[in-house]
Amino acid sequence: MNYTFEKSWELGIGIVTYDFDYGYRSDEIFASKENGVLITSVLGFKKKFNWMLLKVSFTPLYNPTNSKIQLYGGLSFGILF
Repeated sequence: MNYTFEKSWELGIGIVTYDFDYGYRSDEIFASKENGVLITSVLGFKKKFNWMLLKVSFTPLYNPTNSKIQLYGGLSFGILF
């Protein structure tokens, strides 16, 4: 669920499920399990340039099982129509 402010900011929170069919991932965020749930959030800034959109986001993941946090971010370009 995201909320986009009238200005250039975006704020959100969500739930991500994972299920690995063949074993488990060794990253600590996955708690050495084959499946589980992660809580994600986003804090983003977007800027419009005529027909183009530029967006920068900070997106941390949190695993409530082992209380681990992994930080991610992103940069995206798009076309406005």
